[in-house]
Amino acid sequence: MKRSLEVSKAQLLNNQATSREQQVISKAPLGKAQPATLEIIATLDGSTGPLTKHPNFSGGRLQVVVGQRVRLGVEVRTAGGPQAHLSEINWTVGDGALGDCVQTLLTGTAVGLTPAQRAAGDISFYWISGGLKTVRVTARIGGVQASREATVDVAAPTVHYFRITTSNVTLCGPGQYHGDREKVNSWVALYEPQVGESGQRYGCSWEARVQAPSRQVGLGLMNARYLGAGSFGFIQTCGFDWTVSPVRNQGQAHIRTSLGSATATALDADDVKRDGSVLYTIEKVVTAGQAATIGPGPYFCDSPGYELPGAVAGIDGKDLFQLYLVYKPEGAHSIWVALRRADWSWQATVSRQDRSDGTSAWKPMENVIVSPNPHVVTSAQAAHGQPTWTERAKEILSRRLFPET
Repeated sequence: MKRSLEVSKAQLLNNQATSREQQVISKAPLGKAQPATLEIIATLDGSTGPLTKHPNFSGGRLQVVVGQRVRLGVEVRTAGGPQAHLSEINWTVGDGALGDCVQTLLTGTAVGLTPAQRAAGDISFYWISGGLKTVRVTARIGGVQASREATVDVAAPTVHYFRITTSNVTLCGPGQYHGDREKVNSWVALYEPQVGESGQRYGCSWEARVQAPSRQVGLGLMNARYLGAGSFGFIQTCGFDWTVSPVRNQGQAHIRTSLGSATATALDADDVKRDGSVLYTIEKVVTAGQAATIGPGPYFCDSPGYELPGAVAGIDGKDLFQLYLVYKPEGAHSIWVALRRADWSWQATVSRQDRSDGTSAWKPMENVIVSPNPHVVTSAQAAHGQPTWTERAKEILSRRLFPET
């Protein structure tokens, strides 16, 4: 009887609790759907999925590399209810983002994200600076304001050093410029030819010590991989303005980029590879985390000069160069990202002097300036943005000035 009584009391308490739960449930609204939320969708390396479930999501953050194309979209998540209307979308992706970047032999542009891009449901861009970035999207879901944000870890290479060294300006006699005996005319050049046992000095030579970024993504030994493999190289832009005076009274000619020597507007690309690359010279391919020294040597230098044929009585002008150390991660849609920039320039005035016997000779050069100072190792500075250009130096320099040249 005692045990039966205890059971009856337990049943009574259980019945009372059930009654209270039913009262609470009866007061709750019936059929109320969970509120809709925003979901950020990421597309990287050919894989698409929710940002927090993407294969590049590791350590609580999405992992990307500077120069890698990032594509983000926004979707509405509902608990089985109808898809709500999405309006008034706005993206913020942190600093150092480009909405568009073109790098061809004829055009180099770098443009930030436009208001139209920030208001789209799908946004593509490139980060050109490393660090933690906060991605945030806001929108109205059926008139109700909503937002979603996430942290992205953008990896960037390490630059241990990037330095340049210039030489003196020389009035090179026939066969002295680059030791080319086929060059029968004199040249004025930022270059020191080999004299005696001393070797030649290139107009500007450079070297850099760099290391590719490295980020592990994926779980387990089978799925783990590393981001950061790619290439290092150099992009050089230039501006020049030279006035050439002919021997005969033909009027002066000009060798000039669109804005002259005040601004570097022309791409100075390698003419040897002929592969459409915008690099000045060969690239250095690296794996994730690999360190490399690039230069010095005959591939990592420039010795600009101007020929002085018989039809030329004098030349006066200046060359300005901006040399960028750049990195591009592997991937079909990646871009070259500027890491450091070194500025250098030279100028000179050369003219003929008539002799009493009817011949002429070149007078000593005047107005000679080289920057940085010759034979002084100079470290590069911050890039201060991407290299841009609107023309190609080769096409301007290949134009014939006078019929005799």
